Amino acid sequence: MAMIRDNLAHLDALHAAGATWVDIAASLASQGVHHGSGAPLTGRQLTGLIASVRRQARQREARTAKRLARPDLPKVAAARLQLSPDLAVRRSMPTPLSLATEEDLRREALASLDSLLKKEDR
Repeated sequence: MAMIRDNLAHLDALHAAGATWVDIAASLASQGVHHGSGAPLTGRQLTGLIASVRRQARQREARTAKRLARPDLPKVAAARLQLSPDLAVRRSMPTPLSLATEEDLRREALASLDSLLKKEDR
């Protein structure tokens, strides 16, 4: 559904240019866009998804308008607060190359025990 939402204007332009929903669904399927079950999209499924996206957009606009009409809420969204850059936590993540492998850890442990394992010449 996110693909439909992101490309709704392009899909509408293709349909306005004369392409049928079945043709558009077939071209999307050939590009790897499939139904959740893995089956290719049909024209009917595509129009259903488009209708859902449009309905969600209308509902979102209605909620936003209703919220803006409330007198107890601020009209302008407040800027999100952020920490000052000097207070931000700096985390240095080790790079994959600097991480010791299990083999390296075993060799280090063996080297620390090397003095115990050496046989003295008699």
